[in-house]
Amino acid sequence: MAESLLLATQSISQQQWEYAAIISPIAIDKFNFESNQGRIEKTSKDTLTVKGKNYCLSWQTEERVFSLLATDGRGELLRIREDSSGVPQLEFADQITYSDVEQWNQINQQLQELERQRQLEAERQKILEDEQIEY
Repeated sequence: MAESLLLATQSISQQQWEYAAIISPIAIDKFNFESNQGRIEKTSKDTLTVKGKNYCLSWQTEERVFSLLATDGRGELLRIREDSSGVPQLEFADQITYSDVEQWNQINQQLQELERQRQLEAERQKILEDEQIEY
């Protein structure tokens, strides 16, 4: 998604755009992971939210807007809107720090490890099913 993230406005600095391009696909993966685990809250009729210790992720279903907010008082760090053909466009990015990038890279590593474990378990299950003794 980072390569396909379009810039909707020119008022975002190059550094903020680069940080947002790194963080946004990870944040969306994290939102989807938490959603698949059933750890999502409907905070309004069209808004789904995942709240963590440091960040809050939200998806406005009707507007097709994804937001990442910091819980340390900085507020919204980035906002992405999908256009009518589903192409994500970065509408807003501000106050994203290198520390945020590091934290999201750690989250990405955790998500990848969980996916690796899930794949190993699926392979183990298949082997057990294939080796079942018929009687």
